[in-house]
Formats: sequence, C-alpha cells, structure tokens
Amino acid sequence: VDGDVYIGLGRDNSGLLQDFHRINPSTGETNAVASFPGVARRNAVAFVSGDSAYVGTGIDADGNLLEDFYGYHAGNDTWRKSTSLPAAARESAVAFTINDLGYVGTGRGASGDLADFWRYDPATLIWTQRASLSNERRDAVSFVLDGKAFVSGGVEIDGGTFFLNDLLEYNEILNEWNEKLIDGIN
Repeated sequence: VDGDVYIGLGRDNSGLLQDFHRINPSTGETNAVASFPGVARRNAVAFVSGDSAYVGTGIDADGNLLEDFYGYHAGNDTWRKSTSLPAAARESAVAFTINDLGYVGTGRGASGDLADFWRYDPATLIWTQRASLSNERRDAVSFVLDGKAFVSGGVEIDGGTFFLNDLLEYNEILNEWNEKLIDGIN
C-alpha cells in the first residue's frame, strides 16, 4: 500500500497473532500499525485496492475456518469490517488484484479442497462469483503480470496427496482460466 509492505497475522511460539507491521522497502524501517481487529488467525489471504488492503479467511486457534474480511486504511491507520466472502469458509487460499478488484479463491474448506473464485468490488462492497479452476487445490501461489493473474502449484488432497505443477492464467475479460504450458514445469 502506497509503496510500503505490510505483514501480519500468523503464529509464533505463543500462539496466533493479530499484530501488523509496515516495512519501508527503501529504508528497511519497520513500524507497528493498528492490530487486526478480527479473531487471530493463520493461513489468511490479502489483496490491495487503491490505498487499502483487505485481509480475510484463514483458520483460528480452535480450528474454525473463517470467511470474514477487514479493510485496512493506511492513511489513518484504521481497520474496518468489510463484507464477508459469501462462500465456504476456508484457509490456505490465494488472492490477487486486477484493476482495483480483489479476487479470492481455492483453499481448504470444511468439506475438502476448493476450486471456486470470487471477485470483490470495494466501491460497492459486493462479491461476485467468477470462473472456478478446473481442479481443487490449497497452498497454491498467485501473482499478477501485465494485468493477467496466474495461479500455480499447490496441493490437492482427494484420496491421496497430489502436488500440482500447473500454471493457470486468468483472463478477466472472458472470465476463464487457461493452462499455460511451460517446458520443464508441466
């Protein structure tokens, strides 16, 4: 947000955390910012829209999967409850941003791994379901390059553990996922 990196939540030897810190990548200076107001959690996701970061999903200390979201506003160092994901609560999902719209998908839900994706519009506070991946997964990675989002890897647990080595590209205009073939990877 505004050129700074924010890091928070997770766990340490004392348990789950709610603290957040801002890191200035130019100077390396680190400062504590307002703590996350939701329940402490791990395996959450985050995306950025404008001057705000949105953090949600994950799993709490009692093993409850979560679907709530909170928006952090760097300008005044405050958090605000946002609209919860209107889908299965989850942990170990992925998130990314395209054109100031946040996307959240995949992960582990109560009934198993997930493939669904949802788009959040901070201007309207509305989640809209988007195209799902062709197979479920958790612990994948996501990134955006030249306005296109990519999801890669992860684990699918369906009667066994399968480590995925695919690279999927999301076309926001067509609302579809396509596998990208890369020599030596898939």
